Amino acid sequence: MQVKKIIGRGNVLLDDVALALNSFDGSPVRARPDAVLNIASAAKLAKVIKALATNKIPFTPRMAASNHDGGCIALRGGCVLNLTKLNKIISINTEEGFAIVESGVVNQDLQNALALLGYFYAPDPGSMQFSTIGGNAALNAGGAKTLKYGSTASNLLKVEIITPEGEIMLLDRAANGPDLAALLTRSEGTLCLITKLWVKILPSPKKFKTILAYF
Repeated sequence: MQVKKIIGRGNVLLDDVALALNSFDGSPVRARPDAVLNIASAAKLAKVIKALATNKIPFTPRMAASNHDGGCIALRGGCVLNLTKLNKIISINTEEGFAIVESGVVNQDLQNALALLGYFYAPDPGSMQFSTIGGNAALNAGGAKTLKYGSTASNLLKVEIITPEGEIMLLDRAANGPDLAALLTRSEGTLCLITKLWVKILPSPKKFKTILAYF
């Protein structure tokens, strides 16, 4: 009842179709949740998580579900948190070389927006046309450009997260102390929920050269 007050009754899905559609990802693992919660904002997400944690109800975040590791599967039942509406490109700062995006922004959508300005975001996984920046960060995704520019962890400046208890935190990689943001990029979503990211952007190359090597 508390969750319904936060996100509205219509955003709490209990029907068989919704549960079935949210029972799998790109892995062979299958498990039906007990409910699917559609979340419209990070502020509401924090309140929902706090309510679920207080009542000891398991929850599993889900966005594009393109991963192959079962990270979107509610193995313990409980609630799947549908975060696909957290998909806004908040700002692009070409002068300082970064963009601020919500975790549900599709990698290709960010690339398209940057291309209009003569910039690009280096991490380019094979799933970039449908995988999200938040999911890329949780798995430290890379791609063809990784050798030159590094994977997602190398292109992440700050990250806003929500802890399993519902606390919102901002982790700045330029701050003193342990690099917790880097740790989170390899946690596969087990330590927190990523809601917002500050990522490096670079000017598009002026020229391209193709090299073919025989071994």
